[in-house]
Amino acid sequence: SSVGLFQQLEHLRVNGSTALNGGVVITKNYQKYMGPAMMGEDNTLISNGAGDIKFANTLDGQYTLEAQTAGTTKFLGTVGGQGDLDSVTTDAPGNVHIAADMNAALLDYGDPADLGSSVTLKGTEAVIFNQTLDGEGHSAVVQSPYTLLVGNVCDMDLLNTDADGLTEIGANVTGHKLDFDDVVVVLGNSIITGHDYVDFDQTLDAADFGGGLA
Repeated sequence: SSVGLFQQLEHLRVNGSTALNGGVVITKNYQKYMGPAMMGEDNTLISNGAGDIKFANTLDGQYTLEAQTAGTTKFLGTVGGQGDLDSVTTDAPGNVHIAADMNAALLDYGDPADLGSSVTLKGTEAVIFNQTLDGEGHSAVVQSPYTLLVGNVCDMDLLNTDADGLTEIGANVTGHKLDFDDVVVVLGNSIITGHDYVDFDQTLDAADFGGGLA
């Protein structure tokens, strides 16, 4: 059953393992899942007061997770290590902090993202960054048939996309090593800056409505 649906909790902290079977969990402030979390159904986690939604440990379960907060959604442990989640979605307000590998059919980050460590992001359908991505000096290896970078990408050590698929770039990308193994399409006027190198292993094109690369 849902938690906080009729009367929201002030906050929620679970120190041990969590079985997320609530469907909807609603708090005013933070939600902190400190131990391993396992989903038994699709879950929507909502903080109405811009509290952080934090997974300090692993998150598993072949279901959908949606996090809604104007605070920070934090993934500090491996997501989908026991099998890909159906999807992980974060909403547009706030930001998302990624400090571990994530595995799902769809990884859809609606808010600005930053990295807390070097990670591998596997989306068997798509990996989508709808706003900015700040590497903070870390690396991201993206394994997906479709990668979308809508906002500026900055301060990457290595940014690598795998060979099978398509990467669409809608803004500027900056890092030390930029290695695009798949087909790349530029959606607008973008500046791609690799302080060590920029490598396009397959074709590089502009979208039908035009685009430029510097």
